[in-house]
Amino acid sequence: MKHAFGLLLLLLFAGQALAACPMFPADNVWNTPIAQLPVDTRSNAYVASIGATAGLHPDFGSGTWDGGPIGIPYNIVSGSPPKVPVTFDYAGESDSGPYPIPSSPVLEYGSDHHLLIVDQDDCTLYEMWDTRQENGAWHAGSGAIFNLRSNMLRPAGWTSSDAAGLPVLPGLARCEELEAGAIHHALRFTAQRTQRKFIWPARHYASSITDLNVPPMGQRFRLKAGFDISTYSPQTQIILTALKTYGMFLADNGSNWYLSGAPGACWNDDTLVSELRTVKGSAFEAVDESSLMVSADSGQVKTTTPALVTLTVSRLGDGSGNVASTPAGIDCGTACAAHFYAGAAVTLTATPAAGSTFSGWGGACSGMTSPATLILAGESVCSATFGAAPTSPLADLATGLAQPSSPVRKNQKFNYTAAAKNQGPAPAATVSLTVTLPASFTLVSAPAGCTYAQSTVKCSLNTLASGQVKMRTLWVKPTVKGSFSATARTTSVTPDPNTGNNTATLTTVVY
Repeated sequence: MKHAFGLLLLLLFAGQALAACPMFPADNVWNTPIAQLPVDTRSNAYVASIGATAGLHPDFGSGTWDGGPIGIPYNIVSGSPPKVPVTFDYAGESDSGPYPIPSSPVLEYGSDHHLLIVDQDDCTLYEMWDTRQENGAWHAGSGAIFNLRSNMLRPAGWTSSDAAGLPVLPGLARCEELEAGAIHHALRFTAQRTQRKFIWPARHYASSITDLNVPPMGQRFRLKAGFDISTYSPQTQIILTALKTYGMFLADNGSNWYLSGAPGACWNDDTLVSELRTVKGSAFEAVDESSLMVSADSGQVKTTTPALVTLTVSRLGDGSGNVASTPAGIDCGTACAAHFYAGAAVTLTATPAAGSTFSGWGGACSGMTSPATLILAGESVCSATFGAAPTSPLADLATGLAQPSSPVRKNQKFNYTAAAKNQGPAPAATVSLTVTLPASFTLVSAPAGCTYAQSTVKCSLNTLASGQVKMRTLWVKPTVKGSFSATARTTSVTPDPNTGNNTATLTTVVY
């Protein structure tokens, strides 16, 4: 049926193509691949702030949550629709309008109540946040209008329907893209803690946090190139491929690693939730895209950017260790190659693992000490050699303690025989055999080389060769009837990895 004003109104949750209008020009930052850009110097800190062990979560789907659709829907209008006035809570940072709001628009379900409208006739995007209709009049927290054929950003310091001052619609995963088999733009996500700062192309912050290790609004992240996506379902692979190629912008305060999209029947909710939660924060890295900026007030990117070169680290030798770079990018370990701007100074730090030593650098880093600073004139390869640390000779000292089988009687002397044996492959040096007697026993005699003090007899055995046994006999006299324990222990300055057999305990019954 035709509207009285002769307009055609198209209303949808998601899935209808936006082909009539571009989602900003092709050279817009939203549409620019970032797979080759360098890693931000604070990448590790930003990831840790959001949660290195927290998983990605799709904040969109085909079902419902708490009674409403999951995701941020959008409306499409055409045919010169009538526009209505809107009042805003943050009028000083909102575009006054009017706005072409349909008679029954589809709003985001939940607390944010985003209302997104695309006018296909002039390719204008209208977005509002905290939208509500009261007594027939429309009100919202804030509103922004974007020309989809322009790269112009909002005024610096202005919000939009998003906390970062960015448009929402370009950052949504949409059904039409899933059906086409690819997403060709950056996505949008949220984090609980953001910095009191925004970086290009964002225009606004929404936090009092000044910690530089917390990410600012507009920070872009990408899925690391080495993350294996081959085992995921086709629709999850489409999302993960986009995150590798185009990444995602931190655009609002919210749950950590919550990825935005439009609701639609195309999504398999159970598969998306279960698969994306296995993609942890540690699989992402923050990107430095400052080299793309033409103007701070424009989303246009440079058609030519500073040359990038690859620095590769190889680890050699029979030892093990890690090599990390400043700026971030190399963590070898796992990531042994990274892109940096030509002419950049990159510092490599080699850290040997336990039982290994760092022997030195090779390749482009040859002759340098650690940390090594390299000026990247072109593609470069540095080798780090780790050697196995020399192993100390090992002993294995076993201790025994025995007494005669005949009954032991009060005030009659008997003997303990303490033995130390070296079961290890190397000689044991400076060996001591210590016997702790019951307090009610009196030492009658001990061999030469043994001392006695406070119920403890300590005998020096000097060196025990591999397989050698040395014994010492102690004559003692119990002065009280009862059950008593004596303990013998052997020690050495030679490393002994098996200390469980260094001690022996014997119980004696005195009649």
